[in-house]
Amino acid sequence: MNVVILNRFPLDKIKYHEWFDSSHKIFLFSKVQDEVHKSDYHYAKFYEDYDSSNLVTQDIINLNKSIKIDKIIALSEKDILRAGNLRTFLHVPGMNKKTSWLFRDKVAMKNILFESNIPVTNFKEIDDITDIITFFDKYGKSVVKPRREAGSRGVTIIKSQEDLQALLNSNYFSPDDNNKWMIEKFVDGTLFHVDGLFGSGKVQNFFISEYLTSCLDLINGKPLLTTTLQENDNNYWDIFSITERALRALSNGFPCLFHAEVFISNQGKPFINEIACRIGGGKIYPAIKRKFGFDLMKQYIEFEMGKEPLKFSIKAKGYAGHAQLFIEKGIVSYVDQIPNKNWMLDCEINFKLGETLHAKNKKDFSIIIEGDSKEQIDIRLNEALKWFYESIEIK
Repeated sequence: MNVVILNRFPLDKIKYHEWFDSSHKIFLFSKVQDEVHKSDYHYAKFYEDYDSSNLVTQDIINLNKSIKIDKIIALSEKDILRAGNLRTFLHVPGMNKKTSWLFRDKVAMKNILFESNIPVTNFKEIDDITDIITFFDKYGKSVVKPRREAGSRGVTIIKSQEDLQALLNSNYFSPDDNNKWMIEKFVDGTLFHVDGLFGSGKVQNFFISEYLTSCLDLINGKPLLTTTLQENDNNYWDIFSITERALRALSNGFPCLFHAEVFISNQGKPFINEIACRIGGGKIYPAIKRKFGFDLMKQYIEFEMGKEPLKFSIKAKGYAGHAQLFIEKGIVSYVDQIPNKNWMLDCEINFKLGETLHAKNKKDFSIIIEGDSKEQIDIRLNEALKWFYESIEIK
């Protein structure tokens, strides 16, 4: 089988070639990596401007003229549409152009979910600023966000008329911004994320986690904290059920990784926030792999290649938590030794003594931990953050 892989991950960490047997030829198209990795693949080409280059698409189309491409695999948010367009154009099985669009455009996604009677908060696409004004007048506290960005990039919360005035005065929107933005009613509640593998009409494997802080906190300079849940935790099966229903409504039946966000409102009602057709960002993937020994990426690729996924139950396997904090400004003047704690599964400090950090050179501190309960995870995450703030000096 001839398999094309679109890649943005570091190849020293994501070793695709180890997940295929010798009967498959792997053609890798990737952002720039160390040249040494090319020898691991039947063919590999790296691009300096990978995210924006149309040559990637052209090169894959040209490749299909000399060999028949059987699979196109993409694991990153920015590659989902590119892969869907190529599958449709080249008649390659998998998530097509239409389905890929539903997972990338939040308005298209929520229209399908709404039509399928799957709860989503009130929302509207923004054609011009009058949509923002009238929506806020009707619903009050609202969220303005890009339709096709990942995480909380570009998200603005409008709580008051003062916030609305500040947004409208910020030149954030222009007449050329039509169809790039949406607005939705703010949900008061708790946000969860579900990461797993979907295919054959059902969720094959999944991990549910609770955000103890939010992606928006991370963007605003605060730490992102999450903990996995167990089957006996509140709302566990409600979160699973609405996620599976949403994936059935959006998917065309082919295997996919997914990262779903689900709100449980203060009234106990679940709402789908959004679903991405990719692995979760930050430390979600390594946290699951380190704590539970389950490799979602590997399982997805093997499922794509026709192998039945392993069955996994999280029951009685404890909890995993992770923290991530970006430092955007300052000079690193002191870094203490990382403490030796048996509950620390991984700790990374991605900046060096004397390094100058700024908006284009922001670096992060991250930690993956384990515990016997949500409460213990919360205590240990805060202990790790306390160590960070006391042991690393940024001037």
